[in-house]
Amino acid sequence: MKATLEFDLPEDVESFRLASNASLYNTAIDDIFNILRNHIKYQNHSEQVVAVLHEIRDEILQTIPEECK
Repeated sequence: MKATLEFDLPEDVESFRLASNASLYNTAIDDIFNILRNHIKYQNHSEQVVAVLHEIRDEILQTIPEECK
């Protein structure tokens, strides 16, 4: 199976940039989740801080479309 994305440049330069960098954005989101996980699991934070970190993680997850998870 092959897929081809076509862009009319320079009009679609922003869409092209987003598509070209999608893997970088994915890696950045994974890194953010790992940072949150490490703070929750390994740092000696208060229960309140851990609860806020869980809320942040959950809010980020809610912003990601289901087909991207």
